[in-house]
Order: sequence, then C-alpha cells, then structure tokens
Amino acid sequence: MNSKDQTNPMRAQIYAKLQEKPTEELLKIWNQQDREEWTDLAFEVVGEILEARMGSLPEPQHISGERQEELSEAGKRLVRI
Repeated sequence: MNSKDQTNPMRAQIYAKLQEKPTEELLKIWNQQDREEWTDLAFEVVGEILEARMGSLPEPQHISGERQEELSEAGKRLVRI
C-alpha cells in the first residue's frame, strides 16, 4: 500500500484484492484492457502492482483471451520443465 491508499479506502480495498492475484493474472488483466470489466482505478492499481513486481510496467499487448490462455499454458509447461 502507499499514501494514496491511506486517503482513499476504496483504492485500498481494490489494492488489497488485486495484490492477492498472481502476476500472470494481473498481466492478463493489463493486456486485455477490458474497460467494461475493470475501472480506471483498478487499472491504475494493477499497473502499480505490476511495476513493483516486475521493475517496469509493460505496454498493454491487447492479446485476445484465447491467445492469452494459450500463452499461459505454454508458460506453465516451461515452469514444469
């Protein structure tokens, strides 16, 4: 959490929930940029969490949901090797 969260309880709640998600899931949210499902505040928080975890914020890829799942499965297989 940061100072923004201390003054905005809604932001703090969103941060706490999104912080629990794995990086892979946050990247999926970030890449899809689904503004109907997620608020601007949620994207701000996702970006902040990703930047903290990865050191920099990747450009959104706008990968389709199906392709993102394929990439996710490929990544899981690589981790198992």
